[in-house]
Amino acid sequence: MIDDALLNAAVKEAVQQVSVWVPFLSGLGGAAILGMVAFLLARQNHSYTLDREEKAADKRQLHAQKLEEDKRHKELIYISTELIIILEQYAEDCEWVNEPNRQAERAPKSSYPVPLNYETVTGDWRSLPPDHSELFRARQDEFSLLRLKAIHLSRQLRRACGLPSSRLNASSWSAQPVMMRVLLRERKQRRCKPEGDVLTL
Repeated sequence: MIDDALLNAAVKEAVQQVSVWVPFLSGLGGAAILGMVAFLLARQNHSYTLDREEKAADKRQLHAQKLEEDKRHKELIYISTELIIILEQYAEDCEWVNEPNRQAERAPKSSYPVPLNYETVTGDWRSLPPDHSELFRARQDEFSLLRLKAIHLSRQLRRACGLPSSRLNASSWSAQPVMMRVLLRERKQRRCKPEGDVLTL
């Protein structure tokens, strides 16, 4: 029995020692669980806040882009209207030059139209579409033709007056041969261009 009593006493003492730690361990476990729950909730709230802020930023950016597009479109309409007025007035002025002239060939009925003045256009030029490749090709073609006509007239005047020949066609890199190559290249490209790309009026 003594062994049983000693055993009971040892068990009671162990239970008392453990029972001293149980509230501490229980409190520590509860605090750990509470800390983990608080951490997970804070993390979840942070995630929701980040998502909401990202969506709001995207919405603000889309709104800003829409405002910029609207502004650009309004500016495009404004500058296009100004350009249309100038170009159509120029076309009407050119009509008077093209009318049949009943007077002598060297006495024109009216003067040339006033050159186009784009300085009166007050709109933002950046709103216009930036593709000017067709304009540059046509410009190069027309100026090549004008230069060749000027060289031809100069050569005829030199012959009529008995002056020496011009340096403008002295070599293959002189102005006349170069302009002839440019003109021929442009005309060849225009012939090879598909029908869908032809500018219609």
